[in-house]
Amino acid sequence: GSPSPESTTITVRPWSTSSEAGDSDKTARAMEIQIGGIDTTSPVVDVSINGVEKAIQVQAEDNTGMFAVKMHGANIDVLLMSRTEYELSKHMKEPPVRDTSGLVLSPMPGTLMSYAVEEGQHVEAGQEICIVEAMKMQNVIRSPRAGFVAKIHPSVGSSLRADEVIAEFEKEE
Repeated sequence: GSPSPESTTITVRPWSTSSEAGDSDKTARAMEIQIGGIDTTSPVVDVSINGVEKAIQVQAEDNTGMFAVKMHGANIDVLLMSRTEYELSKHMKEPPVRDTSGLVLSPMPGTLMSYAVEEGQHVEAGQEICIVEAMKMQNVIRSPRAGFVAKIHPSVGSSLRADEVIAEFEKEE
């Protein structure tokens, strides 16, 4: 891992995920970023942003192309796209955000083995709700918050999908 002698210049343009035209961030602006020689063994990269020298730390990349970058103590998620990916992304709709704060979801596919609570029962955060068996291992599913259990969905012995609703809390007023 020696530094590569080439440097790369990229132009970063503001990107709005809003589907409404003209609803982009008014403070965003295009910037020129020059990346110097890259040492593949080091997470620190020296860059020049609009002519100002900076050092950034690239921490991780997930399977969507999102990079976790740290600069001046701030953690920033950066999505790198080719020009074609960017142009195509303008036509994609954002997935709806589902409020799951009042639900207990199965974190994995498996079999519901038993419940430790009943409908109408008050539970505390962290209290056992049920046991889900997956790959011969029994996993205790705990309550994400305190509240009253309004409804228990699948019956004991049911096969569960990942993110399937196990229980619902009563709505808080």
